Amino acid sequence: RQNKTWTVYTDIDEFVTMQSRNVPNVTERMHHSGSILRLIQHVQRHNITGGKDRDERPCITPCRIQFGAIESPLSEIRHGVPDFLDPYRFQTLRFRHAESRHYVGKAIADVSRLEFRNMQQGMKTHQLLEDQCPAPWGKADDILHITHYVGSFEMFQRSNDRRVGHNRTFIWERNGRKSLSDPGPLIGDETRGWIQGFVNHFGEAVTKYFLHDVGFPYNPQTAMEELSPNCTNGICTEEFKTIAEEGGSILEKIERHVAGKSWQSDESEEEDESAEETEAES
Repeated sequence: RQNKTWTVYTDIDEFVTMQSRNVPNVTERMHHSGSILRLIQHVQRHNITGGKDRDERPCITPCRIQFGAIESPLSEIRHGVPDFLDPYRFQTLRFRHAESRHYVGKAIADVSRLEFRNMQQGMKTHQLLEDQCPAPWGKADDILHITHYVGSFEMFQRSNDRRVGHNRTFIWERNGRKSLSDPGPLIGDETRGWIQGFVNHFGEAVTKYFLHDVGFPYNPQTAMEELSPNCTNGICTEEFKTIAEEGGSILEKIERHVAGKSWQSDESEEEDESAEETEAES
């Protein structure tokens, strides 16, 4: 815990992202490094509901959404990806068919604020600490969710993956096609901006070095069928929607709160935002 704050308790095939129906301008936000941390810090700092909202607590537990292994047309997965990168090698860019089912979530926690006083209860993968983390099933107005990817055949068959026992091919085919029998919301593309944000932050040369041979290339011998999601203009996103109940979403409440402050508080607000950006960038 020394000098540590926000820590994500997810697997390597799981990624934290924003819910575009509850967070405005997600596509633009994801172009900036540290965007997830900056959003969490923004909500936590304002603390509009005094910790009553799930996203204001030192431990938050977004639900997980699973994306299958159905392929999409190259023209669609190439969208927003720099020409020198192969989008097939990135799960978050390649796979765009989600299931409707919401899976039990995982924890994102500020370990500097958690109290590890009753360790008899143990630490759990999904809720971490039961007395300080909300139930890990998420809520409709959460600002974050976690995307889990079945991945390509090659990714699923990797030898060091201990989660899957025998019959890996059967399990991959079953899980990879669940999004066909139980299709979920048309989402995911709003976060594609992360790859351009990565390039903007590190530059092309360093990006090539860091991402050399990442993931697995497209293999027509093992890839599942290709299907274009029925998305507007080929881009799968959810529109930001104002929540009328209980005064709106947590971000709407913050916006009204900030707008209602006097001009005298503007300078301190800017200083706090600058501090958040510095920490997120580091």
